[in-house]
Amino acid sequence: MNQANNEGVLFIVDNNKEDRNLTGLILEEIDPDFSFREFDSGEEVLQYFDALEGSTVFQEPDLILMDITMPGKDGFSTLSELRQRPGSSHIPVILQSNLCDFEYVSRGIQIGAHAVVPKFQKLQIMNQIQNIFFNLAPTA
Repeated sequence: MNQANNEGVLFIVDNNKEDRNLTGLILEEIDPDFSFREFDSGEEVLQYFDALEGSTVFQEPDLILMDITMPGKDGFSTLSELRQRPGSSHIPVILQSNLCDFEYVSRGIQIGAHAVVPKFQKLQIMNQIQNIFFNLAPTA
């Protein structure tokens, strides 16, 4: 967790504002001390990390929850770029989708996601967050 304030800093990346709001509500239910920042596209979160490089003003997240199916850069493309950048390659990412079939899970894990979960499944999201914050191995 973030050393500065002992709370988890999570990024929610989803083009749908209502979905970002619902994800935020789930995170607040899991732990009211989580702070989170919302991004409406893969491009926007990548721009944030571009600005983060060499800066002490921007805050690095402890975890990114990202939708797979977004216009422009989808979750797979964005994750792939994050994994190639030294400043973000270590940050755990949970991919979310309404379509969570074997192909999505397999592709997400191959690219470097910690997990791929169905959207709005509080128990699965909670389990994965606990795994990440307690440094357990990635699971699907």
